[in-house]
Amino acid sequence: AHEGVDTEARNDLSCGAWEFDRGGPRRLLTDPVPPFVPNVTRGLRFSPDGRLLATADEDGVRLWDRHRGRRLAFLPTRGAVRSVLFSADGSSLYCSSGSDGQKGSITRWAIETTHTELEVGEPERLEEPDWHALKGIALTPDEQALIVTGPGKQFPQRLDLKEGGAT
Repeated sequence: AHEGVDTEARNDLSCGAWEFDRGGPRRLLTDPVPPFVPNVTRGLRFSPDGRLLATADEDGVRLWDRHRGRRLAFLPTRGAVRSVLFSADGSSLYCSSGSDGQKGSITRWAIETTHTELEVGEPERLEEPDWHALKGIALTPDEQALIVTGPGKQFPQRLDLKEGGAT
């Protein structure tokens, strides 16, 4: 969680956020989804500046305005999103996705924010043919590679971002 904020992923198509440092009321982030579309939030991550909250959902990534409590963008993915993270400067958003028995993938979006606008670039897919049901991802401290976790003995693996290959 971001400093002074705690979050909760829920199964009722919402995400709760509490502002402890301000003693403010709980804010409920809601996204109207038809009841026949199941959605499970599997992970949460704040942007480095604390303005955005990314949720890893069953059908994609949602970007939220933390201060207004409203959804700013929906980024569809192939498969359930397992993990989300921002680069240290907030200019990139990564997610791992895939379900059991389904080819997993890692997606990167360029993110640009101003005081009033959010621009999200086209998705860049970084994937390996033998990766299934990816779980977690983490950037190395130099941000030159991702460490990817998943089931099986082949994990964790390092995915070099410059070459796009796993080692």
